[in-house]
Amino acid sequence: AISFMSFRSEPEFELDVELRRTLVVRAGCSIRLFVPIKGRPTPTVTWTKEGGAIPRAVIDSTESFTMLLIPESTRIDAGKYELTLENSSGKKTRPSVPAKILTKPHSLTVDEGGSARFECDVEGEPSPLIVWMHEGTPVGSSARHHIVSTRSSSSLDIVAVEMSDGGSYTLVVENTGGKQEAHFTLTVRKSESKEKICAAHKDNAMVNSWSM
Repeated sequence: AISFMSFRSEPEFELDVELRRTLVVRAGCSIRLFVPIKGRPTPTVTWTKEGGAIPRAVIDSTESFTMLLIPESTRIDAGKYELTLENSSGKKTRPSVPAKILTKPHSLTVDEGGSARFECDVEGEPSPLIVWMHEGTPVGSSARHHIVSTRSSSSLDIVAVEMSDGGSYTLVVENTGGKQEAHFTLTVRKSESKEKICAAHKDNAMVNSWSM
């Protein structure tokens, strides 16, 4: 007797490192996204942009790869692209990439009244949540604190630095794939002018006390 076994496996694909980050393409050049795929039976491939169809795309898919090509790209082609594979064994949308800090902020020493800037580069899919913390408390944007974050970077600017801004800071990036932290410090030097004023007040206080 001869028996036949049917092997089934859920769809799988692995994104190249470059495809896990934001791609920058010069206008007029082609966009080419090539992704190796697996799965039995051969999965159905669906490419979408911002949740909708991609009318200008040329899509070529086989049992081992899928490729999306957009010739002569323009500004309207910018956006978030998503790949979905599905067969009778399951469904898979592009895998999550653990949040990671690529370049960490450096510790700084600045003068009171000056400014401080901390920067970092990050990656992750879905886009990680980025939080800056000072002594364990989240830092929010204010008149003196400015935070700008994108999918791949973030910066914290502090102007008119005060002594209270000094201390330990923590950068936290997190998504469904994981969490990572970076620690750094800000040291604030007291301004000479304020030290002289304080010293003058102290001397006057001593003179006044002796004049009694």
